[in-house]
Amino acid sequence: MWFTNTTTTLTLGGDNSSTLFDGILNQVAPGTGQLVKTGTGSFTFKGMSMLTGATVVNNGTFVADGSMAGGITVNSGATLAGAGSVGAVTLNSGATFLPGTVFTNAATTNRMTTLSATSLAFAAGATLTFNMYCSTNYTQIVANGPVDLGGATMQVNFLYKPAANDVFYIVLNNSASATTGKFAGMSEGAQVALGNGYYGKVSYVATGDATTGNDVKIYNVTTGVPGTTIFFR
Repeated sequence: MWFTNTTTTLTLGGDNSSTLFDGILNQVAPGTGQLVKTGTGSFTFKGMSMLTGATVVNNGTFVADGSMAGGITVNSGATLAGAGSVGAVTLNSGATFLPGTVFTNAATTNRMTTLSATSLAFAAGATLTFNMYCSTNYTQIVANGPVDLGGATMQVNFLYKPAANDVFYIVLNNSASATTGKFAGMSEGAQVALGNGYYGKVSYVATGDATTGNDVKIYNVTTGVPGTTIFFR
C-alpha cells in the first residue's frame, strides 16, 4: 500500500481501535508530513514512512516496527514500543518506552529485539522497561546520536535466573558523544534495585560496541538485599 499525506497532519486512532499499517507513507512537500496518534488503542507501523515531521503519540500505544524518517515524541500516558528504525525519540514525563517487539501473548511483552533511533532524549518521570530472557536475549536500544537519560525511571524484568557475570548492554550509543544524564536514583556503579528481587549495578560509561565509554550496561546482578549479613546460631 502506498499512502500520500496531502495534509500537514494525519491524525489516527480517534475511535480507540487497534490497527496495523504495512506499506509506504509518503509526503507531498518535504517537512510537512506528521502523524498524530490519539485514542486508547494501539497503532502498529510495519512499513516505511518518508514523513520528516515528528510523529506525536498522545494516547495509547505506538508500535514502531518499520522504518520511519522522522522522530517520535511520546507524551504523558502514551507508550512507544517496537523494533524498527526511527528518528529522534523524545520521551516526556509520564510517557512509557517498551523497546522491542510486542506480542499478543500477555505473558510475553518483549524479546531480544532492538529499536534504533538517531538520538534519545528522556525526561524525569518517563519510564523505560527492559525485559531479560537471558544474557543474549533481552531488550535493547541503539542510538546513532546524542543520548540524554534525563532522570527517567528504569524498570527491569528478569524472566530467568541471571548469573553474576551476565552483562546487559541496554543502550548502545553509536555516536562519539558521551551519554548524559542518569536513570532516576541510579548513580554510576551504584548497587540498585532492578525489580523481581534482583539487585545490580549500572554503568553509563560502558563499551558494548565500536565506540568507547558511552554505552549503558547492567552488571553484577544478585538476589536479596545487598549488604545484609545473616548470623546463624
